[in-house]
Amino acid sequence: MKNIFFLLCVFLAACTTKKNSFHSVLNTDNLAVQNFAFAVDTDSTLITASGCIIKIKKNTFSAKGDSIHLIVKEAITNEQIVLAGLTTMSGGQPLSSGGMIFINADPADNAKIENVLEVMVPTNDYNPDMQLFEGKEIDGGIDWINPDSLPDAGIQQRVRNGKALYIANCANCHKMGKDYTGPALAGVTEKRTKAWLYQFI
Repeated sequence: MKNIFFLLCVFLAACTTKKNSFHSVLNTDNLAVQNFAFAVDTDSTLITASGCIIKIKKNTFSAKGDSIHLIVKEAITNEQIVLAGLTTMSGGQPLSSGGMIFINADPADNAKIENVLEVMVPTNDYNPDMQLFEGKEIDGGIDWINPDSLPDAGIQQRVRNGKALYIANCANCHKMGKDYTGPALAGVTEKRTKAWLYQFI
């Protein structure tokens, strides 16, 4: 799959020099528009189609009414990023992307943002070196600027603890991607419920 994705990227890069580009086919209209409504004066948690969690504290927005309507588009997978024609470049240098999310208030609400939104993006491969970037539109493309470190929120310590537990208690019988003495662990949370896993472990 990685080779196919690489070839697709090379093919698209080669085709952008032609007069007729793929811009009409590969654009952000390919991303589903998700609409959320919530009250301004209460804490709210929104869950997107891809499993992103958006936490909004009360009075994060000021608006002319009592409620806000958010428009959300997300490109979490490589396929979504390519089909949306989105770039993963920062100052001319390529980035490895863990996903992109666009959040905007409906213009009809005449809203102003007064506080920070907390956004959590699901991943199967946590990388502590990942950073948070702001997308700036330039000549129809996006340059990812102002890198900032991800908030820790204890995640790195939990990942280290999980790795230590796996090595101490699981690694003798289980591998991630193939059966060993015990079954492969990759995808186990899709095969068994959390309650079953807790009881078994």
